Amino acid sequence: MTAKTAQSPFNIPELKISYRPRVKASDLPQILDSESAYEIFRNHWDIDTLEYQEQLYIMLLNYGNRLIGISKVASGGMTQVGGDAKIIFGIALKSGASYMILAHNHPSGEIIAGPADIAFTNKMRQAAKVLDMAVVDHLIIAKDSYTSLADEGLMD
Repeated sequence: MTAKTAQSPFNIPELKISYRPRVKASDLPQILDSESAYEIFRNHWDIDTLEYQEQLYIMLLNYGNRLIGISKVASGGMTQVGGDAKIIFGIALKSGASYMILAHNHPSGEIIAGPADIAFTNKMRQAAKVLDMAVVDHLIIAKDSYTSLADEGLMD
């Protein structure tokens, strides 16, 4: 038994978080509007599930609106998907994100934001403020089109 383990009767795991981007920040794509975010989301989305199952993705951006990464955070059914704030913000914090764009698909092809979409967006925006982050948009994606809650003025 070492002196370190003799001090405590418990073995306590040590957590270490690291982030090593493979690309210089200045070489990352810059997201300046909903259309550029949509194009990246659309190219990243699993096309085989777009019209079958709702999924929620997050796009993480640095302070210069440069793309850090995209992560799928939830899969749902044909008419809804739930997002767990602990998972969403855990990923965002680990990546060092300053900004986030949410996106989910509507398999029906209807891209109008419903009350649940707006409420979820505003909940995530409030949580982000506490962490000195910002949710800057939420896209609803269909096969050939999208809508931006920010562009439509639907974000508090």
